[in-house]
Amino acid sequence: MPECSSVTSSHTDPARFGIQEIAARYSVSHATVNRWLQAGLPAKQLRPRSKVLIRVEDVETFLQDHAHNGKAQSRYLGEGR
Repeated sequence: MPECSSVTSSHTDPARFGIQEIAARYSVSHATVNRWLQAGLPAKQLRPRSKVLIRVEDVETFLQDHAHNGKAQSRYLGEGR
């Protein structure tokens, strides 16, 4: 799980979204976003068990960095299982 750090809330930082919002934005399941987090996608969390917040620009960078070939991209997009 991502490290805990100071974040006031997603309402004060509109550039950060929860797991479900990121999943909907990229048309993937929440399980896929959780895999991205385990693979190193940066995220912020106020305290344990609080909402995980993710910046869209971090998702874009993460996907670009992990899209070395079609197979890798499919894996990170949750396809081709």
